[in-house]
Amino acid sequence: MSKKLFHGSCHCARIKYDLYLDVNHHTNKCNCTFCQKNSFWSAKVPISDFVLHKNQETKKVYTNGIEYGYFVFCDHCGCMLFGYSPKSDWGEECYSIRIHTIDDISIEEMNTMPIKYYDGKSDTWAEITDLEIIKTL
Repeated sequence: MSKKLFHGSCHCARIKYDLYLDVNHHTNKCNCTFCQKNSFWSAKVPISDFVLHKNQETKKVYTNGIEYGYFVFCDHCGCMLFGYSPKSDWGEECYSIRIHTIDDISIEEMNTMPIKYYDGKSDTWAEITDLEIIKTL
């Protein structure tokens, strides 16, 4: 495992963060309505590998009424940056960073990141391997 320092931000750059990420570790996509409507492609990052830097006063939190944590977005530009999950079924407390908010990740790095697909729509969270379903995510 080789972690690299990356920097990210919302669209207007009022919220900025740093994270250490192993681009060879799997990322996640899910077919639940929230992830689908937000094109949420994410990487799970331990709390110790993430630092939120700038303008926390513009940070707003959305929770969809479930106990899994919350999502953070900028109240100025509306960009969703990451989710937070307390220690839960996912294992350790972590952030779920939205890949497309990482400013300095290369196209080559994104293209080589392995993706695991999950069935949140059926509320089973089982890994999806059917290519016809994956095409829709």
